[in-house]
Amino acid sequence: GAGWSDDDGDGIEIATPFGVSWGDPDLHYCLWEGVGCPGFPDDPSVIQLFLGQKNLHGTIPVSFGGLTTLQEIHFGSNHINGSIPASFCNLESLATLYINDNLLGGSFPANFGDLINLRRIHLNGNKIEGSIPVSFMYLYYLEELLLFNNPLNGTFPSSFCFLFNLRVLAMSNTYIEGTLPACIGFNLANNLNSIDLSYNKLYGTLPPEWGGLLFLDNLNLQ
Repeated sequence: GAGWSDDDGDGIEIATPFGVSWGDPDLHYCLWEGVGCPGFPDDPSVIQLFLGQKNLHGTIPVSFGGLTTLQEIHFGSNHINGSIPASFCNLESLATLYINDNLLGGSFPANFGDLINLRRIHLNGNKIEGSIPVSFMYLYYLEELLLFNNPLNGTFPSSFCFLFNLRVLAMSNTYIEGTLPACIGFNLANNLNSIDLSYNKLYGTLPPEWGGLLFLDNLNLQ
């Protein structure tokens, strides 16, 4: 689609199992490599995109927000740059978002919390800046949040206290600062088992309420 290219700048050129290029208009898009339509041919809805390690360049098109049936995005280890467009937050069925190890920059859209069905966010290894939007508090079902190795800033988000199903939080080397909120200790007590906040600018003491994280196996505050 518009805004995407391969290493030669001629549009996405990814060989399919049928020996033709990805995006061939003569082949139904559900048959393109990396496009998952589990209900095809009866239901041609695009549910999954598996395009990790495909040497993709370019930005995420604004029109991407029209793929409202998407549940899984696997774009890890490419060269995608630009920022996450606000229209991306129209993907309310999205459960898995893997765009790790790319060149994404800019900041999170303020309405990122509209992605209310997200379970897994892997955006580590990018150039995402700014603070975490307050709207993250609406990601009730989120289980994994990997944001490490991004030049974020701002204080540790109190909105994380509402991520009741969070199991893994990895935010090392993100330049966040301030103190740790006590509410993490009792709101996330039933699920949280790994926290990595190392190499940041956090200060103060560990809230005693964090002693209630009975299932915590890994805590790295180095």
